[in-house]
Amino acid sequence: MPLKYLSDLWDTSHARTIDAPALLRYRSNLLGSDLRITNFGGGNTSSKLEGTDPAGWGEEGGALGERQRR
Repeated sequence: MPLKYLSDLWDTSHARTIDAPALLRYRSNLLGSDLRITNFGGGNTSSKLEGTDPAGWGEEGGALGERQRR
């Protein structure tokens, strides 16, 4: 089904070449690139990935990554 008001900016060939955190950043950047659907003055997106604790405790679990949009 073609989109009526929004352009499909997703590049599948690019998305296949990047890892999970980069894929989430890519998605966030695409969402933030259209000012019609972005909060004025910014906002943020967050995602949770399974992996090793980035604080160095070595525990497996969810890691929350936030990206502030300005």
